[in-house]
Amino acid sequence: MVLLNLSLKLVLPFAALLNALGADYLATNWRSEEGLPHSIVNTVVQARDGYLWIGTYVGLVRFDGLRFVHYSSGTCRNWGTAGC
Repeated sequence: MVLLNLSLKLVLPFAALLNALGADYLATNWRSEEGLPHSIVNTVVQARDGYLWIGTYVGLVRFDGLRFVHYSSGTCRNWGTAGC
């Protein structure tokens, strides 16, 4: 896994600049309206299976490219079980 500690406030403007320069990159901005449970992202890790794991102040989020699945102490009482 590659661990990326990103500040979206720094990365997104850079990605927009690359896009404006004609680079072949796509920048997508996800917000709570799209399912991200918190507006501040602390850590992003991409697993070998392609999932993005996103650390926020309100829990861990798995993103498959289409939808967000939120894991927190309130939703997962027994970490490591079949339910979480």
